[in-house]
Amino acid sequence: MVRFIFPALTAGPPSRRNWYKELLDHPDCAENSTRVREAYESHREAYSANQTKAFTSATTNPVTPDQALIKQLDRQKRLAVLPNGTSLPAEDDLDSQDVNCLVIWARPPPSVISLIQDLQQRIASLVGPDLHLIPSKDLHLSVIELSHRHSVPHLRSVADDIGTSRIQNILDLVLTFPQKPHLVSPQLGFDKMGIALNFLPLDSDRYTYHHLRSDMHALALESGVGIDMCYTAPSAHITLGRFIGNSFFDVEESREKFASRVQEINEELRKRFEPNQGGSDFEWAVAGDRSLELQLGYLKFGRERGKADMLGKI
Repeated sequence: MVRFIFPALTAGPPSRRNWYKELLDHPDCAENSTRVREAYESHREAYSANQTKAFTSATTNPVTPDQALIKQLDRQKRLAVLPNGTSLPAEDDLDSQDVNCLVIWARPPPSVISLIQDLQQRIASLVGPDLHLIPSKDLHLSVIELSHRHSVPHLRSVADDIGTSRIQNILDLVLTFPQKPHLVSPQLGFDKMGIALNFLPLDSDRYTYHHLRSDMHALALESGVGIDMCYTAPSAHITLGRFIGNSFFDVEESREKFASRVQEINEELRKRFEPNQGGSDFEWAVAGDRSLELQLGYLKFGRERGKADMLGKI
């Protein structure tokens, strides 16, 4: 049987469309957990193949340093040395800019953080200072977006329209089921901006990670608020690092070494964690050790849990 594929939507204006439910209701899926996993796996494999080809066949440097991250790192350095009572110039006030997001995050458990730290060092030892590693305290999985790329005042108005009680119910929805959904099969993926660890929903879960996303999104839509999302691909990933330079990738041999290192690590992950490859089970129960959280603000590069606007129950 042909593997199930479900395409991502193009990001657009606020909408009351529940894209997650459309995947589950697709006639070739019919809420079949195996098909849900296939949708995520098909997307992951296609994206990985495209990016690997783009890197290894490029005649020019394929990496684009993240200018927003470069500015943010500079901003943080300047903030650290400012005298008490002083602030950065007005142009550095991100709250007023359309760069902020309103999202619900899950935090990886210690076992996943430990794995990520190992993978970060293995990639950084090859790429060097061109790669900025996301600190462990900022690592996160974006479960759903409620509003994307607006000023902080606009996002607060969206949160108010959805309502504190409803947002709390969205954060706590994962507790209403007898078993929390699981993510499995970690694999590295990359593009011209950075590198991430990508997971698949566990197909033996009757209620998968994607079902959770669909139901959370539906609860938000019940408020009457239109939701604008940036990223609608069937994907569950944690960003490990973003490129702040590209000198390493100037040379074709280096680009091939990078792609080979990622492929080598992914083969190891398959052998280590996938039972059909002789490995042991790897399962991450989403919100298993720490609740889901609502984050509002400049979140492009992660933020610690202590700055969350709201926390779910655990």
